[in-house]
Amino acid sequence: MTYYCGVNISNGRDHLCGNGASASGVTIEHNERILKSFENVNNNTGFPMVSATVVFSNKNTANGRFRGWDVLNRANSTKLAAKSGNGD
Repeated sequence: MTYYCGVNISNGRDHLCGNGASASGVTIEHNERILKSFENVNNNTGFPMVSATVVFSNKNTANGRFRGWDVLNRANSTKLAAKSGNGD
């Protein structure tokens, strides 16, 4: 599996985190507890995402991305958003 950090852009294309966030595109192990940080930018909305690849016995593969809930990154707090984007 691979971990990504994204920034939810209202009415626009989301993008990968920067500005001091934990690196995206990092391989994580099955059942590994991961502790990652979002951007060091106030008033943005970040989200975690993992990409999983399954390899079947006949060598065919299936890939999927799983987007976590939006997180409000504010100067005085960090909390889950009341609603989350749809990943567009």
